[in-house]
Amino acid sequence: MLLCALFLVLVCPPRAQSQQVKGYSHQHWDIEEGAPPDIRAIAQTRDGFLWLGTSNGLYRFDGLTFEKIEPATYDRWRSNQITALAAAPDGALWVGYDFGGVGVYRDGRLEDVNAQARPRGSVWDVIVSRAGDVWVSVNGSNGSELRHWHKGRWTSHSAKDWLEPEPIQSLYEARDGTLWIAQFKSILRLAPGAPRPEKIPEQVGFATAFAEDEQGILWLVSARGLQRLTPPRTLRPFSSNGPSAGGAGRRSLLFEDGLAWMAGHQEGIIRLPNLKSMAGGRDVIPVRSRVLYRDREGTIWGGGTDGLVSYIRSPIFPLGLKGAPTTGFMPGNGPGAPVFVATDAGVYRLSRRPPEMILKELYVSALCAGPPDLLLAIGLHKPLLRKGGVWSRYAGPPGINAATDCAIDRTGRALISVPGDGVFALDHGKWTLQPGWPDGQIMVSDGRDGFYLNQPMRAVEHARPGSVRTLWEGDQIAIGFVRLLRPIGGFLYLGGEKGLARYDGKRFVALEARYNPWLSGISGIAIDRTDVWLIGSEGIFRITRTDFEKALANPTLPIPHQVIGARLGLNSRSFSYVSNDAATGADGNPMFVTNRGIVRVDPARIVRNPVAPPVVIRGMEANGTTYLQGAVTLPAGTSRVQFDYVALSLTSPAANRYRYRLDGVDGDWVDAGNKRQASYTALGPGTFRFRVIAANPDGVWNTTGASMSVTIEPYFWQTWWFKGAVGLIVAVTLWALVQWRMRVATEATRQRIEDRLVVREHIAQELHDTLLQGFQGLVLRFQSLLHRLPPGHPIRPDFEATLDRADDVLQEGRDRVRWLRQAIEPVELASLLSNIARATLDSQLRWSLKQSGVPRPVCAPVADDIARIAGEALSNALRHAQANKVTIELDHGRDNVTVTIADDGIGIDPAVRAAGRKDGHYGLIGMKERGQRLGASLDISDGDPGGTEVRIVVPARVAYR
Repeated sequence: MLLCALFLVLVCPPRAQSQQVKGYSHQHWDIEEGAPPDIRAIAQTRDGFLWLGTSNGLYRFDGLTFEKIEPATYDRWRSNQITALAAAPDGALWVGYDFGGVGVYRDGRLEDVNAQARPRGSVWDVIVSRAGDVWVSVNGSNGSELRHWHKGRWTSHSAKDWLEPEPIQSLYEARDGTLWIAQFKSILRLAPGAPRPEKIPEQVGFATAFAEDEQGILWLVSARGLQRLTPPRTLRPFSSNGPSAGGAGRRSLLFEDGLAWMAGHQEGIIRLPNLKSMAGGRDVIPVRSRVLYRDREGTIWGGGTDGLVSYIRSPIFPLGLKGAPTTGFMPGNGPGAPVFVATDAGVYRLSRRPPEMILKELYVSALCAGPPDLLLAIGLHKPLLRKGGVWSRYAGPPGINAATDCAIDRTGRALISVPGDGVFALDHGKWTLQPGWPDGQIMVSDGRDGFYLNQPMRAVEHARPGSVRTLWEGDQIAIGFVRLLRPIGGFLYLGGEKGLARYDGKRFVALEARYNPWLSGISGIAIDRTDVWLIGSEGIFRITRTDFEKALANPTLPIPHQVIGARLGLNSRSFSYVSNDAATGADGNPMFVTNRGIVRVDPARIVRNPVAPPVVIRGMEANGTTYLQGAVTLPAGTSRVQFDYVALSLTSPAANRYRYRLDGVDGDWVDAGNKRQASYTALGPGTFRFRVIAANPDGVWNTTGASMSVTIEPYFWQTWWFKGAVGLIVAVTLWALVQWRMRVATEATRQRIEDRLVVREHIAQELHDTLLQGFQGLVLRFQSLLHRLPPGHPIRPDFEATLDRADDVLQEGRDRVRWLRQAIEPVELASLLSNIARATLDSQLRWSLKQSGVPRPVCAPVADDIARIAGEALSNALRHAQANKVTIELDHGRDNVTVTIADDGIGIDPAVRAAGRKDGHYGLIGMKERGQRLGASLDISDGDPGGTEVRIVVPARVAYR
């Protein structure tokens, strides 16, 4: 109990508790948390930053960190104290100084913008119109002055032309473009297009501020009270201890939820709740704020000597019960019935009326309700049973101090579960052990005569008189340690450390935290007509019933959900092992037992933030230097860079989500979660573009985001020209090597052909000079012998026949020598191919020969090999192709001699072509061998549109002598 009280004090210190406002989440930053002292002005620029004008200069706030902005130049005549801020439509920020005139912050620089070098007077207010005009009110020893910045030029108005001879207190531009001027004590009104302001018949007190309410009614607050300036004009006085800054007092005014919020008072922020009656009390928030400001997301900011505070409209309403919760909710019987809950102070009934303590008991560990109006509370020593509004104590069963849960069946019979001892029933005023029933940590009625019991990490069981059935056990329990059993609408819901499950009487379906991590530590579930409400260790969640049913049908898919009250840090009670921490109240709104007490949620106040957060890259760090936005060039050798970025949704800055990518490095977006930095190492030279996008806590993405270009200079050996030069050298070297290798191969082939020619020539010479000459001499000897034989000699006929045969052989030898001589000379390849085609195909196939290029004689051995390849191709076409026509194409190119033989037959078998041969046949092998010997390429492919095409390409260096 003491620990619980200490916990509440630590998480919500007394000052913070006193500053809380129902229906709003609150946060306070003081000097210890980095907030600047004495805040006097607040504004928000188009980029989303919140700007604070203080007694010590200008600060920029991104929701988490404060950054001081120094002027671009030093000026000893410029005050450090900032009195006014105004954001311009173009994104600039106008700054008013106590003395020193005004400045403007634009593109990262704060510079003075004054009509003269040393402007006189103190700036009291600055506003920027929707058209971009700037109005500055100045008070000084020379009187009051209204300065007007229009199209880059200043003009000045004073009591001589526009104003009353009084100090100017505040300025305001209404929604219709009217400029309102509060002096002391006059009010002036400058209508759009009017040549000068008009004075209205009203007076104001000291320390003024204008504001329009939700209906567009214009109000003015001052020491006189709250004045309505839109007719009918009225005045509502209110009590105050005076301006917070005494003689230099300023007030601030805005409207929210029909209430007037007013800052600048000694006692704090005053809220007037009943504007229509012009009467009634007031509400005071004890925080000393001089200025109030509502940002684009609806957050109310207050600034003053106490630092910076924020109030965000919230659906969370604390119930304000005494003590810390000790049990979960116990709904009564029937729709609209009250809900019961216990704290360490007692038992409360929650209904449409204010919470009511119905039992003052030091510590209640469990509650259970049943028909007709029974309520059982397990106290420290004895159970208490409430019937008919009267409490009765009963002596507890053995081990009552260890009891964890209780239940009441439909007949009104009460039961208590005592781990280790069993389940006891209250019969005739005494507790009796239920034989055969398992003891459970959690015990709930099934609405009939049975009960669901949970044995942690072991089993979920169903017990009824005479039977006990195990429903879920051991490793089947996919949601880990079970903390919640809750029957709703015919289903049993189970909440565990690792997810949520539903049992329909036949099977369990688990929504596991490994697929949706936010489903961890589920301790409560409530279901209304449209939504399912959950509380777990990561917060309170709302899921539409449609999405919930889809999730149960596909448990591994992400579940659309909305986080409620994330800024308040609400989540489930971590020390509770028996939980039922969500319920629907009598008014239909969900309630939750949380780590910070018991709260009610008003769904009507849940509004999805539709504002996509502006994204800003605050800078990039490299080599110990920080670079601001824009294109950055880094020196050679830079390998590590770090980008700092921020999304300027200020409702819950820590819950903003980011994705980033570095073009040229990341292939896709990197999900950074809520991390606001991105680092890259081992970067090489080049130009990179860093992009970042962000989403607010409600998942609204700014898909445009922000970007920054970074160029890393290369070392000279990393430049494109150096790489190009090296690449060119390598390419030229490779080309030279290839050319050299080709020349070597060609020369080798050419040498082989030349050697063949030499051999042929040598053979022809030897045949002629030796064999044929010797053979001729033998013939002459035999002829001489023949002449010596007498006519009619018996062997003379044989001699004559032999000599005739010898003449034939001699002639054949001469013919062969002649052929060898002719084979040395270059050959007209077209004629050779025609002869081969004519001899091979005869008249069995139609054929044609086409010649292109400039015809040149081909070296005889090359022509011979080409002829042999062509002959084999023609022979195959005749024997195997079933072709009707063969086309021979001869191309004499500059670099190659190409012979193509194509038929229109059935084509070659793919298996034969892939193998390069047919079993038992060697024609294709011979063709390839001849081509290789020539250094030629031989390609055998399918023809177009059909048939087979044989193409041989011989290098010109080989083909021509």
